[in-house]
Amino acid sequence: DAGSISNDRITSIAEDEHNVIWIGTLGGGLLNYNKATKKFHNHQKTENNPFGLSDNLVRCIYLDELESVWLGTSSGGVNVYFRNAAKFAHYQKNENVENSLRSNTICSILQDQDGLIWIGTLEGGLSILNRTTGVYTHHDKLSTSKNNSVLSLLQDRDGIIWVGTWGEGFNSYNKETGDIKYYRDNYKDKKSMLSNGTILCLYEDKRGLI
Repeated sequence: DAGSISNDRITSIAEDEHNVIWIGTLGGGLLNYNKATKKFHNHQKTENNPFGLSDNLVRCIYLDELESVWLGTSSGGVNVYFRNAAKFAHYQKNENVENSLRSNTICSILQDQDGLIWIGTLEGGLSILNRTTGVYTHHDKLSTSKNNSVLSLLQDRDGIIWVGTWGEGFNSYNKETGDIKYYRDNYKDKKSMLSNGTILCLYEDKRGLI
């Protein structure tokens, strides 16, 4: 039924400039909802389709300035949906290629002000993709959790990159100066800024507070 949602287990939601809502699900693929027509469209993995969705478990969604829809999946790496072509491209871990993602479980995606794609993974650290060259840079100093997982990403209005980790708080990175700061929880200090070191999401409010 195009008028109803096909999967109730929602992992992520994003709305684009055309009033289309993109919805990631836990096992039901990618949904988009057109607010004008009030209809849903479902993208699911199909076998032997190199231009289709690679995994029906979508963990995160990011919309870039080119109106492409970036998806982090549970086991299929990064999928990018190009709306004009109605096709998916894939960025995945490849054991036979030296320069690739280190994990196909994607937790967070961010495009920075320079157009680079930051990709936080489960147990594969933080990778930065230059779409023009196709080259990855792995930023190990920002992936500080014991299991090498980056759960959330944000670039603030000043251009600072914020990185949320699994169990080790969050880190900030100034691209211009290379300065890195680490923010940790301290269960022994009741005045500690963090009550938990696992950072699932990051957000900047209108006042510039993170």
